[in-house]
Amino acid sequence: MLGLAPTAYSVNTVSLRQAITPDHLRGRVNASMRFVMWGTMPIGSLLGGGLAEVIGMHTTLTLAALGMLLGSLWVVFSPVARLRQTPATLLH
Repeated sequence: MLGLAPTAYSVNTVSLRQAITPDHLRGRVNASMRFVMWGTMPIGSLLGGGLAEVIGMHTTLTLAALGMLLGSLWVVFSPVARLRQTPATLLH
């Protein structure tokens, strides 16, 4: 897939989710996240295939790469990038 990125993403998001989610809601929160994350993949695949038919494979892959880069820039320039521990206000 994308090397180590999915593993790093998964470890960080699941750890944060476990730290800030009350015990009695943890199953529902994890199920909802998995539904949203995995449920949108088939839609993205169909849209990507359709776009490749219209504008070409190379252009579609270039747009996808730019979209992934732009989608992560908000984290780089937000306070999230400087967090070193979970804020006490998020802990239950």
